[in-house]
Amino acid sequence: MHTAFLQIITYTTFTNLTFSIDGVQVGDFSYNPDGSDAYVYNALVYANTSIPNGNHTFVLHVPQGANASLVLFDYIEYTSHMSALRL
Repeated sequence: MHTAFLQIITYTTFTNLTFSIDGVQVGDFSYNPDGSDAYVYNALVYANTSIPNGNHTFVLHVPQGANASLVLFDYIEYTSHMSALRL
């Protein structure tokens, strides 16, 4: 006797993020998909034009809870008055 199982794999595309600089929350981003399970590419999730020059700590926080969040981090772009740096 042979038994076959069909495993249906689902994944979340719901995203809920908060951002902090130097321990202060400075923004948030939320994306609730339309049901297609499609990814959104080239989405700007945070921008800030008022950070003074100097050393800072930037934290991208994914809150935990009943709704899991998906984060696919691609790149960050930092621009100063003197130069642009892309990591």
